[in-house]
Amino acid sequence: LAISGRGRGNGGKAGLYREMDEDNFVLQSVVENMSPVGLCGSALASVADITVEDTTNYLDISFFDDVSLETVLQADIDRNPLVNLIRVGNEWIQFRTAAPQTLDSGSPYRSKWRISNLWRGRFNTTTGHSSDEYAAIVTTSLMFYDLDTFDVGKTITLKAVTAGQDIE
Repeated sequence: LAISGRGRGNGGKAGLYREMDEDNFVLQSVVENMSPVGLCGSALASVADITVEDTTNYLDISFFDDVSLETVLQADIDRNPLVNLIRVGNEWIQFRTAAPQTLDSGSPYRSKWRISNLWRGRFNTTTGHSSDEYAAIVTTSLMFYDLDTFDVGKTITLKAVTAGQDIE
C-alpha cells in the first residue's frame, strides 16, 4: 500500500483501518511517513528483454507532493535492488536517470519528474503501461499488507485516514 499525503488531512501520519463489519473499521497500523505517489502522464511500451537496460523509453510522473529524485550510477543499481525502485501499475522498475520537469500553470501537482534509463520487469513483473497509472517510489513508508487465508475470495475494504480526518 502506498499512502500519499494527498487529501484533506493535516498531519504527517495516517491510520490504516480495515472494515470488519459494515461501517465497523478497526485500526490496523499507523503510517509514520507518506509515500511519494504520482500519476504517469505517458504510456510506457513493453520491452522484449528485461535483462537489457531500456534506454529508449522514459516516463513522466506528476507527484502529489514535493518529491526529490536523484540520478544514480549503474554500480549503485547493481549493489542495491531497492535504489530508485518505483512501482508503476503492476510493474517494478528501477531507473538510473531522474530529471525535474516544469509543471503546467495551475497544475494540482507539486512536482514532476522524468525517469529514464530503466531496468524493467524487476522481480518478474510484467511490462507495458498506459498513461494515467499511479506510481509509488519505494521508501520505508511503502507497506505490504498481508491477507489471511480466510480473506481469499472476499472483498477487503481498507481506509487510510490522515490526521484531522474522520473515518467516515
